Parts: sequence; C-alpha cells; structure tokens
Amino acid sequence: DWVPRTEYELMERYWHRIREHPRSAPQDCGAMQVLAATLLEEQPRYPWSSPLLNAVGVPPDTVQRLRESGWLRELEDGVLECGHDRLLCWAAAKLIATRVEDRTWTIDDAANTIRALQARTDHWGRRLGYVAMDTIWLLADPIRADAARNEKWKLIAALEELQGLGFVDESLYRDLLPTAGSRLVPLLLDRLRQAAREGHEPYPRLVASALLSIA
Repeated sequence: DWVPRTEYELMERYWHRIREHPRSAPQDCGAMQVLAATLLEEQPRYPWSSPLLNAVGVPPDTVQRLRESGWLRELEDGVLECGHDRLLCWAAAKLIATRVEDRTWTIDDAANTIRALQARTDHWGRRLGYVAMDTIWLLADPIRADAARNEKWKLIAALEELQGLGFVDESLYRDLLPTAGSRLVPLLLDRLRQAAREGHEPYPRLVASALLSIA
C-alpha cells in the first residue's frame, strides 16, 4: 500500500485525481492552473464566477469533472471555490512549476513570485502561505532534470528574510525547509556554495541544521 512520506506527496497524489477521472481530458489540469493564475494577480479574483470562467476559457464540462474530482465545489450563489486553501496553494504551485518547466518563466520569475507572496500582508498572504514550499518541492524533483537545476537555490533564497541572519531564517532552515525531505538536499548544497561565493558566514550552520533535520 502507498504511504505518503510528506504532505507534498499527499497533495501530488490528490492532484492526480484530476487525471484519474474516468472522463478526464488533457486540458483539465491546465484548466485548474488557469484558475490558479487568478490568485497570483495583485487583486486575486476568487471565488470563481461564471463570467470569470468564461473569460479564462474554462468550459462547463471541465468544471464538472473538476468538481467530481474533488478540486472544485459550487457555493449557493453559483460561484466555485476549492474545498480547502491547501488545494488553492497546490494549484498555484503547479502553475508556477509548469511555467518554469516549459520555460515560460525563469527561476528568477518563480523566485520573485514567491517573494511577492511572502511579502503580502493581507489575508491572501496567509491563504497562499503554502505556495512557496509547494513550489520548491515540485521544482526540486530529481526526475525533472532541466537547464535551470543549478539556479533552483534561488527559490530558497526567496524565503529568507535576513540573508541567513536572525531567528526567522534559523527557523526556516531548521523547521520549514526539511519538510520537503531529501529531494531538497541538492538545492541546500547549491545555496551553501552560492553563499560561500558571497561571503555569508551563517549558511554552513544553517544548511547543516537543515540536513540534520532531513536525515
């Protein structure tokens, strides 16, 4: 029996429900990402109304399949939402990862998006709080070797508030980054190498803390 080792594996498995729907269509995952794109706007559009669905090109049959897959639910006034903010975050992270993988975005674009989400002080900053780590986990997949693999440490740097100094960054390396598991090790080592070139002293200790937590 399959047993998830991290919450990220559980979320990825739940994402696969879209593809596993008996009447699934190739565009269904893309449609969920199109909806997620509205969350990354300066003024997020959510929940999703019928006019918005029409405007972004998500047809009723796709909506129905996404509802049956557990990714969308209809409210009393006819608008659609995800059943939990955790699903919102995963869909947004899948969008970011897909844009990097198809080279629509660079790693810098993804890092800047993560940085912007982390800087939000409104309720969307809280609701989309998991997007950063979800994105890092997805892009750290060792199976997906790509030209940007040596730059993915920038995603970790985007989460740092004080360039490795202070309790906030210590907690990041000790508590948060290790939740991604062993796939994050190459990114941590690349972050350490980059920090050595920049002359930042805290990183050997911080990265060692993260590696110990992963182990």
